[in-house]
Amino acid sequence: MGIARLRAQQVDRWLLQHTMDTQALAQAIKTLPLNALAMEGEGRQILDVLLGGVLAGTPDRTGVSVLAPDGKVLIGLGEDATPDAETLKAVLALKTSPVRFQIIDVHQVGGPKPLLRMAFVVPVDPGDGTGPPRMVVVVLTVDPTRELFRQVATWPTDSPGSEVVLVRRDGDDLIYLTAPSLLDNKQTVPLSHRLPMTRTGLPEAQAILHGDAVREGLDYRGVHVFSASHHVTGVPWFVVAKTDVSALMAPIWDKTLSLALAVLAIILVTVFMVLLLWRGQRASYMSFRDLQIEERAALAKHFEELVRFARTQGKTTEAADP
Repeated sequence: MGIARLRAQQVDRWLLQHTMDTQALAQAIKTLPLNALAMEGEGRQILDVLLGGVLAGTPDRTGVSVLAPDGKVLIGLGEDATPDAETLKAVLALKTSPVRFQIIDVHQVGGPKPLLRMAFVVPVDPGDGTGPPRMVVVVLTVDPTRELFRQVATWPTDSPGSEVVLVRRDGDDLIYLTAPSLLDNKQTVPLSHRLPMTRTGLPEAQAILHGDAVREGLDYRGVHVFSASHHVTGVPWFVVAKTDVSALMAPIWDKTLSLALAVLAIILVTVFMVLLLWRGQRASYMSFRDLQIEERAALAKHFEELVRFARTQGKTTEAADP
């Protein structure tokens, strides 16, 4: 449970950092004359500096943009200076939405080998928000595979039968945001590994359906595993850390075997010592018995000689008397 919770907290911090930086950029832009955003001049230079600072914050940031409510890019920096279609759709939806902040979940962009992208979207209201409709929208685009997913999927120790996966629900499917490391044929295309949610016995499906817990069951390989899950705050993701029961029990069995061998050795040594003691006592007893027999034999012989001597003396006396 500790590994799952630690990785979930790591994702929480990652999301919080990008959220705070996007909102801070929005607040800074709010103080500028919004009608000058698309114009050259001092306002544009200030925006360039602000956007450049945000873009350089972490290596996983691929673009930062300021958009008009109709989706037109007023200013943008980075490889994703123009947000993708899914992000633009969310920006356009802000015209009629009271949402003040939105995280666009992981999605694919590009061709045959699509990339993964997320976006943090913050609308900027002029003044105190009582004036005209929103005039600009700040969008920070990130690639979670550059750092976050790689860090989350790393097991803290060398354990071949263990893995950490990040999952979410996508309709009737369970989708793996990070590729499962225990697959025989590892998927290289982002978000390509899916399983039906009808496989409710899967630890990942159990996490989505029933929340955080420690469980025992069969994973996607049909292998018996122990698992622990923890939810992520802000997005519908779950971190699932799992270990093969055989790998987890191996050290226990090794220790049990070592203990059994130690106990067996102690028993054998004890039996050997008892046998030695018994043989020593038996030898002493046999020696004592033989000595007693010899003493009794000598005593009996001595009495026989006394009796014979007495008889001899008696006969001698009778012969001497007339």
